[in-house]
Amino acid sequence: MGYFIFFILNFILAYFIYDESSYVKPLEHSILLLIVVVIMDLITKNKKKRKN
Repeated sequence: MGYFIFFILNFILAYFIYDESSYVKPLEHSILLLIVVVIMDLITKNKKKRKN
């Protein structure tokens, strides 16, 4: 649920940042950032598991 909220808020913010009337560029931006956040979250969870 947290990733979905992050994606929606990021998409809305990116839509206002880019001056184009199209939604493709903000969608690409939001998807890329979501992928980066998910990968970083998985890396930190794996590091915590290895410490224990």
